[in-house]
Formats: sequence, C-alpha cells, structure tokens
Amino acid sequence: MISTADLAVIAAYMVVVFLIGVIYRKSSSTYEYMVAGGRMGFLSSYSTFAATAIGAGFAMGIIGNVYRLGISGAWTLLAFGFGFAMIYLLMPRVRRLGEKYRFTTLPEMVGKRMGRGVRVLAGIVTVVGISGFIADNFVGLGTIFKVYFGIDLWVGILVAAAITAFYTVLGGQVAVIRTDMIQWAIAAFGIAFIVLPLALASAGGWEKIASTLPPDRLSLSSLSAYAIAGGLTSMVFGVQFQNHLVQRQWVAKDRKVLLRSAVLANLTFFLWAAVCTVIGLAGAVVFPSLSSAQSLLPLVVNEVVPAGLSGFVIAALLSIIMSSVDSFLIGVSSSLSKDIVGVAFPDMDDRRMLQVTRLSALLLTLLAVGIAILYPDILGLIVAFFSTIASGLGVPVLATLFWRRATPPGVAAGIMAGSIVALYLRLTASPFDPSLVGVPVSLAATVLVSLATKPQPKPLIDEYFGK
Repeated sequence: MISTADLAVIAAYMVVVFLIGVIYRKSSSTYEYMVAGGRMGFLSSYSTFAATAIGAGFAMGIIGNVYRLGISGAWTLLAFGFGFAMIYLLMPRVRRLGEKYRFTTLPEMVGKRMGRGVRVLAGIVTVVGISGFIADNFVGLGTIFKVYFGIDLWVGILVAAAITAFYTVLGGQVAVIRTDMIQWAIAAFGIAFIVLPLALASAGGWEKIASTLPPDRLSLSSLSAYAIAGGLTSMVFGVQFQNHLVQRQWVAKDRKVLLRSAVLANLTFFLWAAVCTVIGLAGAVVFPSLSSAQSLLPLVVNEVVPAGLSGFVIAALLSIIMSSVDSFLIGVSSSLSKDIVGVAFPDMDDRRMLQVTRLSALLLTLLAVGIAILYPDILGLIVAFFSTIASGLGVPVLATLFWRRATPPGVAAGIMAGSIVALYLRLTASPFDPSLVGVPVSLAATVLVSLATKPQPKPLIDEYFGK
C-alpha cells in the first residue's frame, strides 16, 4: 500500500501541474500557444527536448523489452538516438525557415513551398501518426494508475487523459515547456538515482546479473541485420519529421541555444538507454516470470523502493509520460487546426484559430483514448506510428527542404504512397518491415513524379531557398 506521505507527494505534484496550466492559460496568439513565442532559454529548450522524447514507450516499453529480450530490447531507443542526430543536418534550414516565416507546424513549412493540398496531406499523416504516440502514453499512464491504485486499465487511461488534457489545453506550449522542466527533473532523478541503484542492489549487483542471465541476453547478437536496418530506417526518417519535435526547433530563443540543447538531449537518449537496460536486466533476475513485461517498472518501484520514496518515484513515472503526452497534444492539435481546418477556412482570424486549436486538443484526446483502450500495447503502438511518419513524411519533407526539382505532385505522391504502404504492412502484420518498404516506395514516388511534372517557378524556389 502507498503511505499517506507518498500520496501527499503525488497529490502535490498533480497540484503543481494543474496550477501551471491555470497560470499560463491566457496565450495571446497561436504563435504563442504553439511555439511559446520562440523565446525559450537553454534549460527550457533542453528539458522539453528530453522530456518530450522519453515517454512511456522509451521508459516502460524499453524496460519491458529488455526484460523479455535482453540488451537487444533497447535497440529501438538506441536507434532513436541515431535518428535524432539528423537534427544537426536539418537544423540550419528548418530554423532559418521558421525565423523567416514564423512557422508553427511542419506541414505549414512544407506547404509554404508545395501548396495547400500537400500541406493538408502532411497534416493528415501528422494527425494519424502522433495520435498513436498519445495513445501509447495514455496506456503507460493507465498502467501506473492500475498498479498503484488498483483501478481498471481503461479507467486509468481516462483519468490520465483528463489530467494531462487539462493543463495542456489551457496553457499551450508555454505551460507544456514549464511543466517539462519540472517533470524532467523529477523523472531523471527518480529513475536514474533512486530506481536504478535500488533495482541493481536487489538483483545482487551486476556480477549476479551477468552470472544469472543467459549470455545471449547480455549482447546485441540476437539482433538481425534486417532488424537493425529497419530500426535505423524508421528512426532516421521518422524522428525529425514529428511535428512536436520540429516545433522544438522554433521555441528556442536563438540558434546557439537550440544547438546546445539538442546536443545535450541527444547524449541524454543514449544515457537513458543504459539506465533502462540495467533496470530491465535487474528486473529479469528479481522477477523472472512476469506475465506482462510492460508492468515491470511500476512493479520494481512497488517492491524495491521503500515507503517515503515511493511517492516521489511514482511522480517520476507520471512525469516521464505526461511530459510526452502534453507535447504530442500540442503538436497534433496545432496541425489539425492550422493545417487542415485552417486550410479549409483560410479567412479564420487568429483568435478563432486559437479556439479551434484548443478544441482540437480535446477531440484528439478522445481519439487517443479510444486507440489506447482498443490496443493497449505500449511499444507496439510507438513502433507502428513511427513507421507511418517515417514512410509518409521522411523523404517528401527532405525533398521539400533540399531538392529544388521536387514538385507538389511528386511530394504528394511520396506522402500518400509511403504512408499507405507502411500502414497496410503494419495493420496486416506483414513480415516485411513497414519502413524498409515504405521509405523506398516514397522515395521512388517522389522522384519519378517530380521528374515527370513541371518544375516550380524559379522565383518561388529562390525565395524558399534564401536567394
């Protein structure tokens, strides 16, 4: 049972999160609501990068995967770190365009060159893909409520959705980033400095783990070349084309802050992979026969962390996940309102657009809740939707940013071909990796159709590329 002191800590955490939403509830514009006015400093920028990326999938999901598969179970997170490194190639162009045009969404950046139809297509893929990320994290939050408070998973998902949607819808990106700072500090300290050493000690130390588990669980040898290629393709083409991470390139107050925060966040992902790996392996020694691997982290906290610290660590678990959900909600609601509804109603003023964005966040919360209840597989959700983003947006966005000969029909063909193929392969449980098939299909469609259609006017190209 959770002690009264632990409950008080959890309650205090929830109150602080709610208050931040109330304090920052009066956003003055959509630019303020979606990208925090582009004025965040280093600590805010780093915290929101790290907190946004490391959610349920890259905490409970990876730890559970390591529990089942050994070190190779952390490969998805390692691949994410490599994929995130693409930011160093894309940052100069993305940041310059954002400053020049005051962009707030990735589809808006694509549509500036490729037109309204392509913008809507990119917005649809963004909404579909990121909704899966939100659902993934709702499952994680629901699991925590189930383990610690004894309620059904679906009830926990509903509670989690209500809590997170409250401060996100009210406060927008500023509230999200302010809560990310607090949540990331709590999460990093609670997991890395409390759960990790206690889990390691309960397993008898690293030597006991190494002598207890089979040798193949302690190496990456079980990963096939096909799995490695699939993971890298999915992450390299999928990470940088998620709307919420692109928005984080525009919230930093200048380019120096952005670069420093991105480098530190990238390093953090690899360190987090090491932390998750050790906890997962320790859990395999202490609890060798769990029926649900994704419940390992809450169980470790329940069984290993002493009373008095449990409340802080449970708050850390909630922080890990809520700090991702809020960013996803802002990213997907921004795209739904501005890139789909806004294109359909181009005369909508900024005040009305802000209202539509908040309403979009509420509607997408309900959509994600439905997905989470129907498909409560944490890592399965995140992998499925990564492949959709990677295949549908990766090549077309790169073509928009760097290839002068790309055309709107070519980019549209790439978006549709890649995303449809990836979704089909994932939904039919095909043995073929969706990204390994979807990305080449998207590339072929983008290039062939672009070469077969009329080039864009030179003045438009020169303006977009900065001449």
